[in-house]
Amino acid sequence: MQANIIINRLVVVLLNLGNTLNLRFYKIFNVAKYKYFNPKTLFVRIFLYTFAVSFRKQFASALNIQSWED
Repeated sequence: MQANIIINRLVVVLLNLGNTLNLRFYKIFNVAKYKYFNPKTLFVRIFLYTFAVSFRKQFASALNIQSWED
């Protein structure tokens, strides 16, 4: 039981981390705030975002957790 609780807490932390990444992703395209537009960093950010989303979905499905964002 103890290990189960720890795993569940870890999952919750990871899912919350994914949600904060979502919020940051929406700010990325608000380019007007940036003094310069660098396509390389934009590409890297999009790649990191997609990786985070796919990792979160895989992790949730591996532990049979219903993702609230399907």
